[in-house]
Amino acid sequence: MLALSRQEEEQVLAACTTTRDRLIIELLLATGVRVSELAALTLTNLLLTARPPHALVVGSVHDPDCTKSRRPRQVPFRSAYASLPHRLSDWITSERDPSGLCRRQEVFLGKPPRGPGRAASPLNIWGFESLCQRVSLRAGVHFSPHVLRHTWATRMVDAGVQPVHMMSVGGWSSIEMLRRYYTPDTDEILAALAAAGA
Repeated sequence: MLALSRQEEEQVLAACTTTRDRLIIELLLATGVRVSELAALTLTNLLLTARPPHALVVGSVHDPDCTKSRRPRQVPFRSAYASLPHRLSDWITSERDPSGLCRRQEVFLGKPPRGPGRAASPLNIWGFESLCQRVSLRAGVHFSPHVLRHTWATRMVDAGVQPVHMMSVGGWSSIEMLRRYYTPDTDEILAALAAAGA
């Protein structure tokens, strides 16, 4: 599975038709969390005013108290998405639940069922996958939440983040797993070698 190019990343974001959809895609690109972790991410674990802003990943839809790597992790936002914490905070305050009826703590909710007083349930893995399929068709770029995780890993490695830090933030247990997520870009490789004087 390959990461999106920078141009494809821009095309995908431009193809989002709602604020919520764009925030979801951006959060996946900014943090590299697994889709099962995003589905379980709660408002209290989204630390938007911390320095640096980050998500505290403590579980997934498969086990709310345990991540795939068996340990919680703090995942900062990529600097390319520096405005995301503020926009996400504004959206949570003004649009996520403007009626104040929803008691759900998950960040992203599906559409509320019809009928008075009925609250929305959390967006599940299939909801995130479907969103990516819809945006994918509009953008003309095939991707999934997993491709966005590959994209995040690739951008972080290209930015020079140390592999041991990547393993910790990404929830991988080995360098080999990190290597599988990295998609080398010839231009990035040539630029890095030229900058290093190799």
